[in-house]
Amino acid sequence: MISVVVPSLYRPYLVETIKSIIIQQNIGDIYIIPGSNPAAQRNEGLSKVNTVWTLFCDDDMILPPSTFAKLMAYAEKAHIVYPTIKGTYISKSDSFLSGCVLCRTVVAKTLMWDEELIVGEDLDFAWRALEKRFTVHYARDVVVYHPGPVSVKPGAGIKSLAHKHPDKEIPT
Repeated sequence: MISVVVPSLYRPYLVETIKSIIIQQNIGDIYIIPGSNPAAQRNEGLSKVNTVWTLFCDDDMILPPSTFAKLMAYAEKAHIVYPTIKGTYISKSDSFLSGCVLCRTVVAKTLMWDEELIVGEDLDFAWRALEKRFTVHYARDVVVYHPGPVSVKPGAGIKSLAHKHPDKEIPT
């Protein structure tokens, strides 16, 4: 059984949609965590799960029917699996940095999300996982859709991420 943690920006219509998608894929328990800080919401949801794997996805994600099965196919090879994210605000190229990740629960509980970062917390999480020698896999063949946030502009908050990781190239 897998747990799913969904940070929600108080958008009930999106919550019902993502819940329906998750239920159709027969993934597992769903934890909807309302708030405005995705990192804090993921950490709160994480404190409630006790499964081997946890899927974290934003409330406005669209996961095609085979998403979960495809992500789990990589689970034997990695501690953390990111799909390819396509969306209106991500960038002109595909990305794996926003809104959706499958993670071994014990790894997520070891790392936790940095609640000081409102934007870029997923990239920070991946970089810290690599620094601790966890295996991170980018599943290019698994595509999910993230239409984009209503209240965050592209590039917003990137300075905090750049300050935390001065040795890394920050995507714009």
